[in-house]
Amino acid sequence: MSSNPRWVLLVGVVVVAVLLVLLGRYERQHEQASVVRHIAAVRAAIGPSLTRPGPDNYVYNPGRSCLLYSAGGRSYALELCVDAQGRVVEAVDRRGLSPHFYSLVEEPGAARLHIDPALVASLIKRIMKS
Repeated sequence: MSSNPRWVLLVGVVVVAVLLVLLGRYERQHEQASVVRHIAAVRAAIGPSLTRPGPDNYVYNPGRSCLLYSAGGRSYALELCVDAQGRVVEAVDRRGLSPHFYSLVEEPGAARLHIDPALVASLIKRIMKS
């Protein structure tokens, strides 16, 4: 009978640990879904075509190429970053008073938007020529 409280404590610790793991997974999924929605909103703000009027500039970051677009008379207001597989893993919205950054760089598998890497390369070449 004296060992019974130990088992109760052990079961309690295991239950708490399982609940913390489940809560962590839920929070991660919720955060990823929020980032995916914001990246989609930046993509929608650029417009139906990535090519017209086209990006104003580009930036190479480790593991991704970023296209910068003007909006509302503001240069580089919107930014989309695409990895080598074409996944849109990052977006920046600089239209307000402070920039908003949305990133899936650490979890690229969560990305839902894709842009053909050949299109990204052609847009960058077009910028380099101008």
